[in-house]
Amino acid sequence: MKNFFSRLFGQIIGGNYFLALDFGSSSIKSLLFKVSDDGKKVDILGFGESRQSSLSDNISNNEENKISRIVLAAQKSISEACKNTKIRAPLKVVLGAAGDLVHGDSITKRYIREDAKEKINLIELKNIIQKTQWSAWDNIRKFVRDETGYSEFNVKLINSRIQEIKVDGYRVTNPIGFSGREIVISIFNAYSTEEHLEFLNNIIGRLNLELSFIVAEPYAVAQALSVGSNDKISALLLDVGDFATDITFIQESKVRFIKTIALGSKIFNQRLSNELCVDNNDAEAIKIKYGNNLLSRVVTKKIARIIKRDVDIWLNAMELSLTNISKQEILPGDILLYGAGSQLPDLKTALEDGDWRKNLSLPRRLVVNLLLPESFLNIMNLSPEFNRPQFTALCALSVLSLDFLTYEDPINQNLRRISRIVSQ
Repeated sequence: MKNFFSRLFGQIIGGNYFLALDFGSSSIKSLLFKVSDDGKKVDILGFGESRQSSLSDNISNNEENKISRIVLAAQKSISEACKNTKIRAPLKVVLGAAGDLVHGDSITKRYIREDAKEKINLIELKNIIQKTQWSAWDNIRKFVRDETGYSEFNVKLINSRIQEIKVDGYRVTNPIGFSGREIVISIFNAYSTEEHLEFLNNIIGRLNLELSFIVAEPYAVAQALSVGSNDKISALLLDVGDFATDITFIQESKVRFIKTIALGSKIFNQRLSNELCVDNNDAEAIKIKYGNNLLSRVVTKKIARIIKRDVDIWLNAMELSLTNISKQEILPGDILLYGAGSQLPDLKTALEDGDWRKNLSLPRRLVVNLLLPESFLNIMNLSPEFNRPQFTALCALSVLSLDFLTYEDPINQNLRRISRIVSQ
């Protein structure tokens, strides 16, 4: 484990060819890509996907034959991504995991300086970062202890990034040399349990790949939207997977809140299977045809009636998850849907038209759209087959590599060192 954690916090600058792996709840997706020599573009070379049983279930049972099946599924996905190239074994991998495997949390702290005229130096900045990280670490351990059932001593930081620093209300890239009364710093931390990290490391080791970094996928998507852009984005991002939905609140391109609800598109499969007396595979096929408007008008109306109750249940879970943050913040009116279950038209309609939001600090009018890989800048060779919402998170991992793999500024270097000390 020592070598594993040293790699997590080690220098992450390397060659141009990488493999992105998306460990979803029921499938493993892979993307072979190349970072341009100037570090500003991602060239997509190939992608693949292989279905498998729930990763969380496999972790909890941790049986050898189950792990072997995941490795085989990953190998199949990687082979598909590499099939049209001469590359067979990319050495470096960017790993993204769903919210039930890798968690993320944002913290914002405000500090008042005694002497507003004195310029900020490195020692003062390190002290601020250290205080903020210790506070964040306390919050993370409390969450793990109270919400997950794992021991608070069983959690590890994976990576940490400074999202924003302001001096007297002005955003600055590096506050050293500035003077002012107030410093506000925002840091995002990704973390997981030792059990989950050992599991992921085991898979990567058996695939003979070198881990560059692990990232929480909701954070990857949120940050990828701002890579190469000067626009500050505020939105709710909803990753509708098979078994869970990740909710991410971003405000001016900063991640403020990530929550996972244990409801995904499989609840609709189960309902269709029960009501239509078909197996799960047929229910999935019907759902896909329904989402792509390939059924007759009569059948379409029937499917809509069948799944309406489950759509309402999903909306209620959304409302409950946003209740606390809604009391503290004004939520944005833009909602971006992605993930394997996001193409179900009922979700978009219900989000726009339903009264689920009446007790939340949301605008009266919501704008709901699909978030596709084409939404990210800096992407080359994007094929129609890949430009689908189930590949959005995978594409985001490659875009985020432009930030994580090409350059690390001195402030984030100090944050990395402090994070390593905090999580020991």
